[in-house]
Amino acid sequence: MDNNKRNLNIEASCSIVGDLGITEGTEIVFLLAPNPFPESKQPQNKRQNERRSGLRPDEIFGGSGHGPTDDFFNALIDVLEALRLASLHNIDTTQKLVWDLLQSVPSNAGIVERVRGTSQVSTLQYLKTENELDQSSMTVDIERRDDEWSQLLNTEHYAKTIYVLQIIDSFLQPATEVLQKDRNQQLIGSLIRDSSSFRQGFIESGGFESVLRFFVREKAYDERESSNFRMENCCVMRILKACFYGRSLASSIAHGEAMVSPPLDAGGSTLLKSIALVDLLLTNLTAAVVMEKQLTSTSAMDALMLIQSMLLADPTKTRIFARLPGGLAKRMIVSLLLWDSKGALNASAIVTSLRIRKSAEEFILKVPNFSLFASPWLINALGDLPIVTPSTHEFFSVLIGMVSLVKDEDEMLPKDQLQSLSDSACKKLSSYPSGQDLSTTGVICGCLKIVRALIDRCGGEILMSGVEFLLAKFHTSPWAISTSTISVSETVLVNMMGVIFDGFLSEGPSPASSSRNDAGTRKVAFDILNACAMGCEQGAGYLALSSRIGAIINDNAPSLRHKWGQENIGLDDGVTGGASTNSKYSGLKNQGCTCYMNSVLQQLFMMPELRKTISNATLPQTLRSACTSSQAKGSDLIEKEITLQWENSSYYYDAKVLSFNKVTGTHIIRYHPVRISDNSNNVNDLALAASSTDFSEEFILSEGRPGKETGLFEVVDSSNGKEEGKNANETEGDLKETEDEHAYRRLLEEVQRTFVHLDEGSKGRVFDPKSLVEASGCLKLEFDVWQQNDASEFAMKLLDKLEVPLKKWSPNQFKFLEHTFRLKQTKQKLCKECGLKTNREENLMNIDCQIRGKSDIHEALATMCEVEYMEGDNKVFCDNCKRNCDTVLRTAISALPDMLILSLKRFDLDYNTFETVKLNSRCEFGQTLNMKRYTLEGVEAMEKANESTDTSDSTVDPLSALPNEDYEYRLAGVLVHHGVAQGGHYYSFIRDRTEISDNSNEWFRFDDEDVTPFDPSNIETECFGGKVKKETKWPNGQVNSVETEQLANALMVFYEKVKPMKLSEECPKDEEMVDANGSKSNDLVMVTGTSEFNADVNRSNTLHQTHSFLFDKEFQGFMKQMLNLVVLDLSSDRDEKMTASTPAQCQIAILNVCICFYFDVLLHYIEKDALDDWSTSLYQAFYISTEASIGFISELADRTHCVAANWLQTYATDCPDKNSREAAMAIIATAMGSILHSEQELHLLSVWTQDWATQIEAWEKTPRLQTPLPVSLGNENTSPSNLGKVVTFICALLEYSPRTWRYLPELCSLLKNLGSIPSSTGGDFMRNALLAAQIPARLICTILREKAHPILRAAMPGSSLSAEVVEQTSKVESAPSSHLLPLNSNSVAMGSGLAPGPASGCPSPADHWKAVEALATIIGVQGTSSIPLVTEATTSRVKNRPVAELSNQGTQALTTMFNEYASQPGTMRQKDLLQYMRVCSASENVQQRVANLLNKYTKDPNCLPLDGFLDYYRDASQSNEHEVRSDLHAFGFRTDLSRCPEDARVYINGNTKTYFDITERVVKDVSMMTSSDKCISCGHLAEYGLTSLHLYHIASFSSSSHLAEYILALTVLRHPNVINMIISEALKTLYLTQGNWSGNEVVQVIQMVLKVLASVEGKDQQTHIHNILLSNDRVNARKNIGEGLLIVAKDLAIARSTQNYSTDYSHESLLLDTYIEVINELKKLQAVEKWMSENKEVWSWLEQWLHSDAVPSDRADYGRRDGAVRQGGYDQSDSDLNGGLNESDEDDDDSHFEDGIVQVEGAGITQVNGIYTRSSAWDNVDLFTKTAVWENTEQTFSLFRCRLSDNSKRWYISIIPKNNNPGTSKDIDFYFQVASGEVREAPGMSPWASARGPEADPSPTVRYQKEIGQSDLEAADDCEQ
Repeated sequence: MDNNKRNLNIEASCSIVGDLGITEGTEIVFLLAPNPFPESKQPQNKRQNERRSGLRPDEIFGGSGHGPTDDFFNALIDVLEALRLASLHNIDTTQKLVWDLLQSVPSNAGIVERVRGTSQVSTLQYLKTENELDQSSMTVDIERRDDEWSQLLNTEHYAKTIYVLQIIDSFLQPATEVLQKDRNQQLIGSLIRDSSSFRQGFIESGGFESVLRFFVREKAYDERESSNFRMENCCVMRILKACFYGRSLASSIAHGEAMVSPPLDAGGSTLLKSIALVDLLLTNLTAAVVMEKQLTSTSAMDALMLIQSMLLADPTKTRIFARLPGGLAKRMIVSLLLWDSKGALNASAIVTSLRIRKSAEEFILKVPNFSLFASPWLINALGDLPIVTPSTHEFFSVLIGMVSLVKDEDEMLPKDQLQSLSDSACKKLSSYPSGQDLSTTGVICGCLKIVRALIDRCGGEILMSGVEFLLAKFHTSPWAISTSTISVSETVLVNMMGVIFDGFLSEGPSPASSSRNDAGTRKVAFDILNACAMGCEQGAGYLALSSRIGAIINDNAPSLRHKWGQENIGLDDGVTGGASTNSKYSGLKNQGCTCYMNSVLQQLFMMPELRKTISNATLPQTLRSACTSSQAKGSDLIEKEITLQWENSSYYYDAKVLSFNKVTGTHIIRYHPVRISDNSNNVNDLALAASSTDFSEEFILSEGRPGKETGLFEVVDSSNGKEEGKNANETEGDLKETEDEHAYRRLLEEVQRTFVHLDEGSKGRVFDPKSLVEASGCLKLEFDVWQQNDASEFAMKLLDKLEVPLKKWSPNQFKFLEHTFRLKQTKQKLCKECGLKTNREENLMNIDCQIRGKSDIHEALATMCEVEYMEGDNKVFCDNCKRNCDTVLRTAISALPDMLILSLKRFDLDYNTFETVKLNSRCEFGQTLNMKRYTLEGVEAMEKANESTDTSDSTVDPLSALPNEDYEYRLAGVLVHHGVAQGGHYYSFIRDRTEISDNSNEWFRFDDEDVTPFDPSNIETECFGGKVKKETKWPNGQVNSVETEQLANALMVFYEKVKPMKLSEECPKDEEMVDANGSKSNDLVMVTGTSEFNADVNRSNTLHQTHSFLFDKEFQGFMKQMLNLVVLDLSSDRDEKMTASTPAQCQIAILNVCICFYFDVLLHYIEKDALDDWSTSLYQAFYISTEASIGFISELADRTHCVAANWLQTYATDCPDKNSREAAMAIIATAMGSILHSEQELHLLSVWTQDWATQIEAWEKTPRLQTPLPVSLGNENTSPSNLGKVVTFICALLEYSPRTWRYLPELCSLLKNLGSIPSSTGGDFMRNALLAAQIPARLICTILREKAHPILRAAMPGSSLSAEVVEQTSKVESAPSSHLLPLNSNSVAMGSGLAPGPASGCPSPADHWKAVEALATIIGVQGTSSIPLVTEATTSRVKNRPVAELSNQGTQALTTMFNEYASQPGTMRQKDLLQYMRVCSASENVQQRVANLLNKYTKDPNCLPLDGFLDYYRDASQSNEHEVRSDLHAFGFRTDLSRCPEDARVYINGNTKTYFDITERVVKDVSMMTSSDKCISCGHLAEYGLTSLHLYHIASFSSSSHLAEYILALTVLRHPNVINMIISEALKTLYLTQGNWSGNEVVQVIQMVLKVLASVEGKDQQTHIHNILLSNDRVNARKNIGEGLLIVAKDLAIARSTQNYSTDYSHESLLLDTYIEVINELKKLQAVEKWMSENKEVWSWLEQWLHSDAVPSDRADYGRRDGAVRQGGYDQSDSDLNGGLNESDEDDDDSHFEDGIVQVEGAGITQVNGIYTRSSAWDNVDLFTKTAVWENTEQTFSLFRCRLSDNSKRWYISIIPKNNNPGTSKDIDFYFQVASGEVREAPGMSPWASARGPEADPSPTVRYQKEIGQSDLEAADDCEQ
């Protein structure tokens, strides 16, 4: 019917049902009323209005409409009374409908008046306010009217009595909230006053007593009648509550909190004391809660509130309440503590349930002495509590509170109850169902909390019986046995630890292991472990726990050793790759673009019979791939040669198996050298020599390692280099296989592996099918298997190739595969003349459906079966007619498979663009599919029906004769492609067919790793395709609809036959299997895939569970808690201490297991915060305890003899995570530094050092170019020094370092930390040890490699390998992914492309930064430890990110610099800033830098406060730390932010304090360092490297040139005899320098070297300077001149003047500039300046070029003024270089004038004024210069002409920066004038303009003079003065 209700009462009685709109399903409501409904006498329009609005109240009820008439009311009451006595099935529903009707109409006026009259409310109406009411209430005389109340509350008229109770309740508690929205406060106030009046009259007139008597009558509760008392109970409780509490009743309760019991008002208190029926009232209130199963939560709260008030008012009633008959109190308390929302999921119901439980908890603990009665109830209830009971927190909270919160011993539970509680909790723990995941673990968690409380309160003895029960139930071995050394209580506690640890935490035999899925349960379990351990006074608990955890870590360390970057597995997630724990199935890891493969594999896997068949397919054991469990023979492989496949199937490497570890299942192998493809023997010999230092490898052969081995290997016969017993196409037992057969067999094996792992692996996890992807290469897909392919193509080729090995080795499975997928398509040719039918069958595995223009799958299938008529020229030859005849061609299915695959041809060719496009058009398909009409039988049946002449029954379906069940299919899966033709993503929707149920319709979405439930009703939306409308709502409210194509649509549809054909019905008995030669092969040992891979699956599952435990956050927190206990116990100012009689033993045990956890587990973790926290605690432990450090270093030294367990090797060569490497090396350095506090260790280290020195002395006597330097002591195994063993292994690591140079910085950090240990704490002993082991020489060789000295290369062939040799001899690695714990043990993380390994590429100087620092530290340079300039702020964060702030040391250093240049305290003015910046750097943009600083970091543009100064450097430290450190270095601060002594920084020049040049300061600083030096010798080998210019080249550009200066200065100060040798090498190298960027780097290095050498003070200093400048040693074999700078420069200058450059040295044209630059830099040194002043005659020819701006230059202009164009070089006369040379003919050069001057006057910038003299030429005219002071520095002012980019020219007065050409953007311009551009132009007198704005006004007057008179010279002199 219409939504508007139709009133049938006004319709004509002859109306037809159809005319009234009554149809099937229409609801007709009949109303019971005493009056007949009136006939319609209204006009038509008004009757229509009545149809819309319904009847008026007076038409239904009669009267005025203010309430039902008495007759109507009585009729309804009579119905209720009758229903109460009836025994109908749906009586409750009927009663509810009648009550709803009564409550939906106004209250009966008669009942209302009787209630108010009996209460005598009118007597109190004269009271206007509540205050007046309270004051006069005692004076108003209220009559008792018990009889009238008895009539109103008559049990014989129960329904009417309930109605009366509702009326009373409405007066006592009026619903004022409904008036709040109208804000009628006056009416609300009236109602409140009226309720107060009614309350008084109701109580005093006897109404309360009558209600009470009615309520406490004897009632019989049973299951059927329980709801009869629900309304009574609710009303009475509300009435009682209103009478007791009045308006003080709390109207709301805070969320999740216990109720707040409102206070009794005066009337309520009096009333409560007057009650004589307290016992009965308590009984009925309790019974209402217990017996009434439909009691509302609000009523339950009311009952509890009333009972609590009664017991608190009279505590003596507590005993009465507790002893109510029938155990009512017990049942009520238990039910309220476990009150549940009963399936309601709305928030209100959940919150109300929580309030009830909280209130019950408060009730028990608040009512005096009640807990003594409640405790046995709850203990008994615990035993009966179902294990999956929800909402148990409050229940257990009460029990725990009874144990732990009681302060008075007298109130404590009796011992028998505590024992009973202990036993109940332990028994409940043992009842955890095996192998099940519970929806809630509240019961288990609560029982564990009880155990924890009992341990804290009572110790261990009370748990004795419970522990014994748990041990027996869990079948676990006890951790401890009571002996004389361990008490009974401690034995119980230790065994409880074992039960909890093995039963609820680790992967033990306990059935409760799945409780680990709940983080709260795990946390409580760990709390119990801690409590038990703390309770063992002898420390037995910690010892047992450390032993157990250590065993787990050691057992699982090998499986984690090669997996890095692990995430927290999240036991609450329980999965990897994002799959859901609730999923029944595992996902497949996407290798990057292999979703096409995963989606097909998941479709095939979800076919149960196919999965089982494929998994059980057999192969000969001898043919199984060597990586499987049947072939990895453990110890049988020892001494065997094997070939291992590396990732991407492209690389194979040979190795030898050395040993096998039965415990871990790992093999130790050594790879054979990788020979270089070049046939050069010397290179190969070098590679072979270097490979002798290669380390052995240890891993599980069948698993491989991430980025390296795939897990596939073959055993090779060492005699002939072939696989044992095999030739190219032959396997063991003469079983021949072609290469294709081998590839297809391996493909089958990998499919089996995948299916077995997905089927048997842990639920909800991810399997990595990498090896299957590799094996799929044999399918020869259109694109590489690692790239995206067509899923349909992959599916068909996969099924096709699987048939090859199945047909050969497992014919049963082959027949099943063929039976499942194989369909036959018949192409029929029918001759229309003779009727001859010719059939040609074709075997297919799918049907290709053309969907272009097709709306559904039936249209696509019909297209396949379309009939084609071949007539006319297209006639077809008939074999019967022997001629071409009219023929009908048609196609149909002649045999259907069990699994029908329809491939929708969505990828098609666009003939306009000839590109592949995707068709996203809509194509529908149903949940079922009948293929009858598309089969050959169906086509022929329809053909026969069409040809039939019998038309008697044309409605009969011609296909009905064919049984539907043979052709009916049900949708089983859909494979979807989302994207376009060029790329996209594949995933699958699959129906679960594992449940044996015809009605099962559970679907899942398989999307690579994620497997989630799927609603099949969404298949249309997700799979059909087509177009979809998307609406976009704009801010203005306008909605825009856009129709777009649905990019996600079905590509393959899988239909499963409803009635599959049994294989036996069509297949004969299996024939015997034969081999390739046709002979029987039944004697072969055949192995199924299930049996082959089950062991691997089981191991993988175990590993996953144990790894989950180890990476669990709760376990990490527990381990950290134990470590913190040790640190607190070791620290001298600890606040708490571990209780143990032998604390050292416990401390060492805990510390050892924490160290193992740190190195074997935690450093494989990716969360940096966790690593930092752990590292800090370990630093503290080692810093505090020398004994702890000794134990750790002893373990570390012992592990250097291992392979995989070698922590030092692992974190120096294998770990790809930088954070982990840094943390590991820092921990090792801390422990090694701490161990030096032991006198015994220092003695042992000294002995070791001497042994090394003796060994080196012996080695130096051997031919150095033939014998490599030893990397270990000859007696290393017997050496007692653990520190020495570690240093020895570091030598081996350095020898191996070129193969792992990317990981070398962290090892060098370790060496730097060891070298920087203070002498006061044994640092000298450590440095002597490092020097004795030749660590400096090894570091130098590692840095220089092939450029090292020949003696170094011969001594250390491994560390001197060139990058090219390393690249060619290293094995190619793939990118190690952070794949987290793959499901199968052989799966490794992989990427399809190769990634840089630790040896790939060539290191840059920056990569050697740490090595240079380590070298400097070890040889004695102080202050090399890099102190961070900024740190993360601990208090402030921006957008939840930490804010950077300056470190304390950085702040102090920068503040010192600020104060030294601040002219006022706390403020640096602009002038101060300029001076400061000039000292900091030689940057020409000083002014710009100052301007930027003032603009950004201060509000005052003229001064900078300290805060702004520090803020500037804080920001600069994050963007350009190198610049900040350069500024610090300029002020004498070292890398560690310590400062050079003042004597090294400044000197007194007259009365002025002057700064030394930076190089001079460095040399003086080093000189002071070595003044107390004890002549430490770095060894002869190190000296070879320290004198190499290559070392300083790398050192200068690795971090900063300053460290290179320090190293060189220290070298020459200790070995002054090498200075001349270094000078000679530097000068020769300088002469060969090229004029390019690389050459400029070399020049900078040589310049630095020469400055350092010239700064070394001593008696030979002047001699060294003389050699630098005037050495006569030949600079080159082809050049017969000296190598001194002045000699070569003069020779070059002469060559330039004559343009006579050597053809062999074409760079000489630029070399002169380089030499002059170097001389200019040297001239800045005091000693050089002194030498030059004393020997001016030898360089006077160079004087004008040594001027700062007179450097001749032919270089390119790398920067220029906007618009400036590069000009030619300076035109300089060289006639004064050699008197014998001809004078240059300047007069012939028109660009020059006669000598003249330019006078500048009147400039606003006074420094510009003066006489300018010609100094050179530029732009073919003269260039004039003068000197003046600018910004406190003497500068050269130049007046010159230059050309701009628009070819115009200008004259400029500017300061040209040093070594720059005029006319660049670096010039400091003052004034300019437009030039004419003439050839012979002089600066004119026309107006000049300011280049600096108004501040430079006025502009000057410029006057040019050709003749220089005496007056002009005097004026010039005056200007200069």
